[in-house]
Amino acid sequence: MAESVFTSIPFCSANVAKAKQAAVKAQGTVLKAVDKNGNGKIDAEDFGITKESMQDAAQKLKASANRIGESLNDAKTELDRRVLRPVFKEDLYPDSFSGDLLTAVQIPNLICIVGHDKKRTDSAVCVGAIGYWTSVKDAELLNLYEDSAALLGLQFLPSIAETFYYMDPYRSGVYVALDSYFAHAFHLQWKKLRLDAEMLRQIIRYGFPSGVQNSVIGLANVVVQTNINSFGKIAMAAYGTYSKLEGFAFLPITSFAIMPCTAKKMEAGRSEFTHDGQPDVDLVLTTQEFIRMIKEAGIRFNELPDEAPDMPFGLGTGAGVIFGTTGGVAEAVVRRVMESESRNTLQEIAYSGVRGMEGVRAVELPVGEKTIRVGVVHGLKNARQLIAKMEAGEEHFDLVEVMTCTTGCVGGAGQPIGRKEQKYARAKGLYEADRKTLIKSSQRNPILKTLYEKLPPEKAHELLHVHYPQPE
Repeated sequence: MAESVFTSIPFCSANVAKAKQAAVKAQGTVLKAVDKNGNGKIDAEDFGITKESMQDAAQKLKASANRIGESLNDAKTELDRRVLRPVFKEDLYPDSFSGDLLTAVQIPNLICIVGHDKKRTDSAVCVGAIGYWTSVKDAELLNLYEDSAALLGLQFLPSIAETFYYMDPYRSGVYVALDSYFAHAFHLQWKKLRLDAEMLRQIIRYGFPSGVQNSVIGLANVVVQTNINSFGKIAMAAYGTYSKLEGFAFLPITSFAIMPCTAKKMEAGRSEFTHDGQPDVDLVLTTQEFIRMIKEAGIRFNELPDEAPDMPFGLGTGAGVIFGTTGGVAEAVVRRVMESESRNTLQEIAYSGVRGMEGVRAVELPVGEKTIRVGVVHGLKNARQLIAKMEAGEEHFDLVEVMTCTTGCVGGAGQPIGRKEQKYARAKGLYEADRKTLIKSSQRNPILKTLYEKLPPEKAHELLHVHYPQPE
């Protein structure tokens, strides 16, 4: 057994020697294949790694890091610009601005004067800004820094302060504080009164002959009345002369209304809308008639320059906008009694059921500690059915809105003819316009509030309320 072990040792040594030779040969093969610089060893240069290549790689890595940093800075700058929304002078004025404010059509009608805030003062994207944009219920509002207002050449009346201003409809570049806008718009400025030569020629051409004729007839009436009525002749003569002079001196003002309803033509002639012998509205045009007149005159609104609307009609409320669709009047009243204009309150009203196209709708809404019940009906057939139920005691409401036309005024007889889908789209458009208004409730309209303050309560009630006689 021992002999066999010792005899195997030479065999194992031979194998080890062969293995070493194979390893050396393999090492030589690898060295020959890898050793590029021929120095007999494997080093960094064999793999193309030199001092110059390392420096080049380092420069490329640094350049790549710089590009990434610049991209991150650009992204942050763009994010800051979208969040802070700075406004610069060149944003408001066109490239061709020559100093004439009439060409600066980018300046909005409504401006809020504000002070600088730390967030924008510390931001690089706001350097040189004259203000910033904000969205108020989907409407874009220009917030202008008080110290930047002079750069635009704008004038703010009665003085500049941190408040809201609206464009003067008569003077370009002049903005008036909303609190005093109504008084300013209707203040007679004697220094700016101008004589319209063309209008004067028209008055002389057509009005003077008629005035002379009426004066002659009036004087003749004075003579006749004096001769046939010796008692009270002074009073008779004075009355006749007064009536003719009043007719000669009075310059008539014609008022007309554009309405979606043909019944408004009849309504304008009712005695309830006549005061001191004069109708409140002289002429009523339906929207169809007005559209035809616009087309015949070749007026293209998309090519007309923007301008501020006449006051007090330039500042409306969402409650007034939605009057044109079924449920709109009821919703406006509910907004009035609920007082709050918060988003949650407005959504609660909108989703209460007051909106919709069902012929008859009943809604219950909590107002303080009470619950009011509101009825909405459109179409006279539905109205008759609801009245019958109310008279029978089956229904009770605190408020009932009735609209003769189906879908409300958007589907009035004076509107362009359309199918139900088109009328629904019109109603949807009114709600969309309401969503974008700054003021939602009528009682919060500063122009309307100023009007009520200027008028005695009894006069306001007489002008703004109508009482119809009971049917016989």
